[in-house]
Amino acid sequence: MKFKQQAVYALLTAILAGVVTYVTQAMGGLGHPGCKEMGNALTFISFCTWACYFVAGCNVKGALNWIWSMFGGAICAALMFILTFAFIGIGYLPAVSIAVIIVVWFMMFPEKVKMNGAAVFIGTAMFFALHAACPSFIDGSIGKYCWVIVAEMIYTAIGLLAGFLTIWFSQITAPLGKDK
Repeated sequence: MKFKQQAVYALLTAILAGVVTYVTQAMGGLGHPGCKEMGNALTFISFCTWACYFVAGCNVKGALNWIWSMFGGAICAALMFILTFAFIGIGYLPAVSIAVIIVVWFMMFPEKVKMNGAAVFIGTAMFFALHAACPSFIDGSIGKYCWVIVAEMIYTAIGLLAGFLTIWFSQITAPLGKDK
């Protein structure tokens, strides 16, 4: 990439990063009180999934599969929480361990349902990260689990869109790198 092309591409991507930050911060965690206690702790999801667009193949088909797969991973994380609460009578650490063993066994078959295995695990991790960032997100109620999954998917979609635009920026700046 020639310098002029790189400079324009970098500027467009930097502006996009500012827009993503502005939009995700302005969303305020979709109005959830847990986000207000931590500021807006959800912007990280969009930036992580922005990078995931490239892992997903840099195309819309890969991005759609990625979001579907992350959705599956978020459901798996919610199931881990539910099972942990179900087994809590045996102690926290054994309950968590048993829940993880059960759910991860199922997570090892993503290709059987046309999912990206990496995205399933990242979707699970993002769910846990949401809980760590704002513990009040999850109180054991199905409603809160659903809210976290929806929030994760909205912020994921923003990140994947940013990845798409980054590729598009490289395409529209390509003529700047050609010799005249």
